[in-house]
Amino acid sequence: MEVQLFIMFVFGTICALIASAKGRSGVGWFFIGFFFPLIGLILILIMSDLKAEQQKQQHMLNEQRRLREQLRQERLRNQAFQQYTAERLDVHDQALSLDTRSADAHRLELDDRQNPGNSPKNYLGRDDEQT
Repeated sequence: MEVQLFIMFVFGTICALIASAKGRSGVGWFFIGFFFPLIGLILILIMSDLKAEQQKQQHMLNEQRRLREQLRQERLRNQAFQQYTAERLDVHDQALSLDTRSADAHRLELDDRQNPGNSPKNYLGRDDEQT
C-alpha cells in the first residue's frame, strides 16, 4: 500500500512538472497523474505545448502588425509620389501650353465609345448598356 501511494505520488509529481512546463495547470495534472498514473502521464506527453502555441501566435500578430505598418508606409510613399508627379506634369503642361489631363480624359472617353466591352465599368461588374 505504501509503495503504491509512493508510485502514485511520483507519477502525480512528474505529470505536474511536465504540465507546468507546457503551460498547463500543474495542480490539476498532479491529481490526474496521482489517480490515473500511466494514463495521466501518456495524456500530458501527448498534449500540445501551450507556451509554444502562444509564442507562435504572438509572433504571427507581431508580423501582421509589421506588415500592416509597412503597407501603410508604402501607400503614403505612393501617394506622395503621385502628387509629386502630377505637380511636375502640371508644370510641364504650363510650359508647353498643353492640357494633358483633359486629353487623357478625352482619350479614355473615345476608347469607351469604340470598345464598350473594355470599359472600366464592365470590369467592376456593371453594364454600359442598361435598359
